[in-house]
Amino acid sequence: MSTRNKEGSPKKTAIIAGINSYEAPKIDTLAGAENDANEICERLQNNGDFDISKGHFLIGQDATRKNILRAISEVFRRDATYDVVALYFSGHGVLDRQNVGYIAPYDMDPEDPFVSGISMEQLRTVIYESKNDASVVMLLDCCHAGVAAQDTQRDGPVTTTVTDTNKDLITTEFKKIVESPSQQGTQVSGTRGAVILASSEAKAVSRERDYVHSDDGKTHRHGAFTFHLLEGIDGKAADNSGVITIGSLRKYVEDKMQKEDRQLPVYSVAGASRIDSIHVAISQNRFRATVEELISDAQGLLVVKYPNTDIIDFQYLTLAAKKVSKLASLEPNNEKLPTLYSVINDGAAWFRQPTLEWLVKNSEYAKPKLYKIDPILYDDKIPEMVQNLSYDELQKLDQTRSRTLNTLLAEVARNREFTAEDDPNLENLYIKLRAALRNNFDISKQIATNR
Repeated sequence: MSTRNKEGSPKKTAIIAGINSYEAPKIDTLAGAENDANEICERLQNNGDFDISKGHFLIGQDATRKNILRAISEVFRRDATYDVVALYFSGHGVLDRQNVGYIAPYDMDPEDPFVSGISMEQLRTVIYESKNDASVVMLLDCCHAGVAAQDTQRDGPVTTTVTDTNKDLITTEFKKIVESPSQQGTQVSGTRGAVILASSEAKAVSRERDYVHSDDGKTHRHGAFTFHLLEGIDGKAADNSGVITIGSLRKYVEDKMQKEDRQLPVYSVAGASRIDSIHVAISQNRFRATVEELISDAQGLLVVKYPNTDIIDFQYLTLAAKKVSKLASLEPNNEKLPTLYSVINDGAAWFRQPTLEWLVKNSEYAKPKLYKIDPILYDDKIPEMVQNLSYDELQKLDQTRSRTLNTLLAEVARNREFTAEDDPNLENLYIKLRAALRNNFDISKQIATNR
């Protein structure tokens, strides 16, 4: 069940557990929890490039308390380094007499969840105080004790009595976790932030039923919450480029869950205002199409030359750099990137020395003319803008500098020499540069002074 992340990609891992049948006969059997876990694991590996080790994928009798806690310890209590960690559980849960909630591992004793269950409070503490500087996504599709309390009255601990057509979330305790005032909007220790997605709100039923996957037409049992998660990760929550983020996945699931009878998911973010933008997965077809389009666009822009020269038009060079930057953000290990970086760097570097030489050659007429725009434009600002031109510097260009360089470097590429201060070509350059610099506050004042 293990895959390796490609070099340069974010390092992502997951702990996944799903349990249908429990060791204790008093705990009712579920039908879809192991389907949930198996398919979440498959999607995170195939669509999200998550590296999930064998010991972190726990199904049925392997999902014991000891094994789940060992996996959690290996990820959150040691010095392992990850960018994103997902923790997923599908199965039962219980509430004890003190309304403390527990995830139910395979070997849980329903009569003593304090000893044999995994406390939700403990789980939250481990995640929020993690030594691992990762963004954490916790996804829970587990039992809610409220329905069981309505069905039966027992002496001793309250446990769930879930049929194979109903699967209910422990939301009473869970809402304490995700809605705790002490956690909302605060920076949690260790992690970059935590997102918690749960399958329903308090006192609501979280249902399990037969679903048909749109990609293969197969029908089998899933929790409603997990089914919509799977569909979202398959691509229905993807943006135009095929990227699926925590934010887009959450919105997709919430929208779909509106149609599930009396079931609304619970959601919370703690510790990081931008954690919603974390990339979870990609829609392969749409993503590949976007990547190929970006490569094609960048390559096409880089062959646009100034008339009668072999010099890449600076305006198109800048546009190509933006396309390549988007490509690098989507697929940092794409094999085309080194060549594209090289072409852009070489194209940008060409302008350094020729621009300085052009300034010297035209100083007699151009310098006094451009002085009217800004006294330090000719000798200081222009040389400063071109001295380090490269792919990285192109990413930093604001609109004013970009427009200024587009105007000026077209003259440099043509190697144009002005013959008088009233040269029509120089006058045209003056007008264009003044317009390009108009939005700059300091230079605007200088223009007003010299008019």
